[in-house]
Amino acid sequence: MDDKLSPGDAGYKQAYTEYFSQFVRDEAKAYTVYNCVHFGALFGAIGFLFAASLNRRSSSCEDMYSTRETLANSVRSLGGAARTCAIRDMRVPRTYLWTCLLPALVATIALSIAGGLNAVTATVTHTFITLPSAFAFVTLMFYFASLSQRKVARILLGLALAAVAVFPVALFVVSAAGVCDVILNLRYWVEFLRKEL
Repeated sequence: MDDKLSPGDAGYKQAYTEYFSQFVRDEAKAYTVYNCVHFGALFGAIGFLFAASLNRRSSSCEDMYSTRETLANSVRSLGGAARTCAIRDMRVPRTYLWTCLLPALVATIALSIAGGLNAVTATVTHTFITLPSAFAFVTLMFYFASLSQRKVARILLGLALAAVAVFPVALFVVSAAGVCDVILNLRYWVEFLRKEL
């Protein structure tokens, strides 16, 4: 039986370093696929959002829908996508609930019951539930930011997106809100209330 070392004992620092380096190595090894999925989705989403916002401002004389106004207001480019859907109008369809979320939830429950597959369970949940639901929330936040013409709304949107990218708890909370948007179509109800009030 190994004796526990106290902070003042000789060799404590080396034992401490070895123990925690082994712990970090084991965690990193088990969650390699999870981290690849997470950071791949994060950087992919950032690139997509940037490209989608830029493409709507780009136009060329070769584009089918270009007009004198779109060309005058365009950033310099060889092509454009001015008729693409705005981020604020993108929605995750309800079919996502039974074609993606429900099977992933069943798989997650089965893996949890099997036991010993925490990394696989986390990867399946993150890939098919958390990330798509978080995307639904992000597009909803773009919609809410578009309702206000103030720069404060866009700054708050940027801060919220940064929090989602950095803090796992924030990602979990916004993914739950994203599922609510998929189920309820919150844009419809906001527009309905705006017309009624």
